Amino acid sequence: MAYDSNNMKPCDGPIVVPIKTSKIRMAIVMIVFVYPIVTILLYTLRSLANNWDIWHRTLVLTPITVVLIVFVVSPLIAKHFDWFLRPSERP
Repeated sequence: MAYDSNNMKPCDGPIVVPIKTSKIRMAIVMIVFVYPIVTILLYTLRSLANNWDIWHRTLVLTPITVVLIVFVVSPLIAKHFDWFLRPSERP
């Protein structure tokens, strides 16, 4: 007999267990997408702030990079690369 995990009552349908995301595959995909973003931002910032200290550049670069990753890169990866991140288990 299958049980609903939310309220532990018997249910009629099958229980679907989601396949966990592969962290190694997620790291690979994130590196592929984040590297060009950081590189472009570094080149852009270098031309605008050539005489700044490294911590000044990092202070500007970090929020831009984080916002892009959280609101652009991660949703796109989740939408378009789910087939790669959650490989189906073979019997």
